[in-house]
Amino acid sequence: MVEKNIEYSLLAHQIEHEKTLSRLYKSYSEIFPEEEIWGKLEIEEKKHAAWIQQIISKICDETVYFNEDPECCENIKKSLSIMNDEIAKANDNEIDLMHAFKIAIEIEESMVEREFFKSMESDAPFVEDVLKNIIADTERHRDSLIEAKNVFLRTIGLDEINKPKTEEKSTKEKSGSNDNVIPYKAIDLDRELDPTEE
Repeated sequence: MVEKNIEYSLLAHQIEHEKTLSRLYKSYSEIFPEEEIWGKLEIEEKKHAAWIQQIISKICDETVYFNEDPECCENIKKSLSIMNDEIAKANDNEIDLMHAFKIAIEIEESMVEREFFKSMESDAPFVEDVLKNIIADTERHRDSLIEAKNVFLRTIGLDEINKPKTEEKSTKEKSGSNDNVIPYKAIDLDRELDPTEE
């Protein structure tokens, strides 16, 4: 169990992460308005921030407790730095649609693989419900982004690069093989940011 001020800090970082991701999607929606997915994701990330905000009141009445996870908090800080750099690139019109898809998918994948919400684990049913919903949404966001990217690729005459994770799982169960599937990797939180990277 951690002290109240640390619990508030944990939640503050989670809220900031969701709001920053929402701002990134808003930037993408302004550059690529033809892709409706960005506006939808912007709204959903704001919703996640609001859900996490509701947990703060539960801390005040001491019905919610968290376990400290320094690695998780550090990963969130690194992800925030990357997202802010990507927002700056978007605002300067330094990206194309494929770059936007790549970054968004990698961020959503990172949130799942690196267990960004582990620091919010609690025995409180209310928090468990919030966590389950956010994690389910994050996985759905990742899969929706992969599908939207593949639709775009088909419209310009290119083959799909990846299948959504849920479809990929179904394919592996049927065939017993994933030799033709190129998996997405989580974003490298320790990478050296290159301002010219596309």
